[in-house]
Amino acid sequence: MVVVLGISVILSSILIIYSGDSRKFLIFSNERSLIVSAIFKAKSYSLETYQPTQFTISGINPTESICGWGVRFEKNPSGNDQYYVYKDIDNSPEACSGSNVGYFDISESAQVFEKGKLDKNILEFSCLDILSSGFPCNPASTKGSIDVFFQPPDPAVIFNPDNPGAREANIQLEFSGGGCSVIKINRSSQINLEEFSTSC
Repeated sequence: MVVVLGISVILSSILIIYSGDSRKFLIFSNERSLIVSAIFKAKSYSLETYQPTQFTISGINPTESICGWGVRFEKNPSGNDQYYVYKDIDNSPEACSGSNVGYFDISESAQVFEKGKLDKNILEFSCLDILSSGFPCNPASTKGSIDVFFQPPDPAVIFNPDNPGAREANIQLEFSGGGCSVIKINRSSQINLEEFSTSC
């Protein structure tokens, strides 16, 4: 009887520990999917920018000159990391031209279309960087924030901060239970989600 009770207690404790880790991993997978969805949303909205009267998305004014859509990823050392889907609005006579097209400006609240926040107890951006293709993301040289902007009609991809040799943005998500997953966006607007890996 004591042996049966001991085995039952051991199996129950394993089940409780396993279910807690499983719950966290499901949240990690869901958040990763939401981030990828936000990137695809910005890319898809940028393809519609030249038909402003056909917008059915709430929060869009058909009279605005929308230069494109982007996603900003922010690393917050003291709290939860976050990301924004934003639109770049320009109502000047030279609409959508110049060197500041696609840059996220938090002071312009009309730009923010959607905001997401990561639960730091489950996942975080362990690396945000703009790199040459094929190089791994190095958490030691991570940026505080990066922007990936889709400019119509192709859509062309603009990175911020940018450097001439940069070919892709790397967003590395680290799971609190160990392991990570990397999202890559290249200049051709291809979005690649790498499988979850236990070694980062």
